Amino acid sequence: MEEAEKTWSKLLQFESNPPSQAFVYKMEVYSKVGVPMKSLEVFREMRLKLGKTSVPAYNKIIEILCKAQESEFAESIMIEFVNSGLKPHTPSYVYLLNMYFNLESYDKLEEAFSQCLEKCHPNSSIYSIYLDSLVKVGKLDKAEDIFCQMFRDASIGANARSSALRHVEDEADYMALKKVELEEVMDNQEFTLEAWHLKRQQMQPFLQFYHPLSCITTGAFCVPALEKIDQDNNVIQVVILVPTRELALQTSQVCKELAKHL
Repeated sequence: MEEAEKTWSKLLQFESNPPSQAFVYKMEVYSKVGVPMKSLEVFREMRLKLGKTSVPAYNKIIEILCKAQESEFAESIMIEFVNSGLKPHTPSYVYLLNMYFNLESYDKLEEAFSQCLEKCHPNSSIYSIYLDSLVKVGKLDKAEDIFCQMFRDASIGANARSSALRHVEDEADYMALKKVELEEVMDNQEFTLEAWHLKRQQMQPFLQFYHPLSCITTGAFCVPALEKIDQDNNVIQVVILVPTRELALQTSQVCKELAKHL
């Protein structure tokens, strides 16, 4: 920190109005040493000295404030950023949605996502955070709609669609452990898969413990019950929510495709 302050003082000796990127670097330094409000002071100082604010500076201060969960300051700066006419806003919306998700402020997350749809084109990260939040609060119908939208929208990208499937493994140690168990059974034994056609209300007991997963090939939404691995009988039981009779007739193929993505 002291070295950074000395460097900053030397810079001011040669140039009374440093470039905006220099202020961004200084904000980052204060953030890394755990004083985000000093970063905010630097942001305001930049505005006073330069008479304007750059897009990287807006994105950086919003990132810092969101990581520090200084929600009121982050929201205020975000409003200012949007009203400034500067773009793009997408990185800052990612930081904002992440903060709301971590704070479990799901209503605000919903509102921010709606604003993002109006102001810019959400990227894969924004869709993934929003999808996770819908699952977290049990809005499964809406989560299905969002996932299908991601699947149809080529501009979101294949990585976003696959990350929607992988978020269970990425965020839940329990599910990662079950994935290892499943792989061990698949590697070492012949196995069969059992599935049932269930009504939505019958899914609730499983949804209390697992996120919904989707089979890429068929689009059938399903919930794995991986603790039901019967190694004695070489059976892995998987609960699948099949939306149509046609897909119910393809249960065997659905199971095989599901196993590839667990």
